[in-house]
Amino acid sequence: MGIVVPAGGMGFFLYTFYLGILGDLVEPFFGAFLAAVILLVFSAAYVLYKRAKGTLGESVVSMRVGE
Repeated sequence: MGIVVPAGGMGFFLYTFYLGILGDLVEPFFGAFLAAVILLVFSAAYVLYKRAKGTLGESVVSMRVGE
């Protein structure tokens, strides 16, 4: 879920970005798009680093399912 929602948001933005090219509405959203991409890349890198180190912890979803 933590990956699906941001990925869906980025997909929606890419769709509006495509439409914005036709209507010159790209510029107001481009900074937010770059910030979202940068945050997603750094978040993924951090999670992969924690996983490789073995200190990622347990998923809250996995904990609740196990109860």
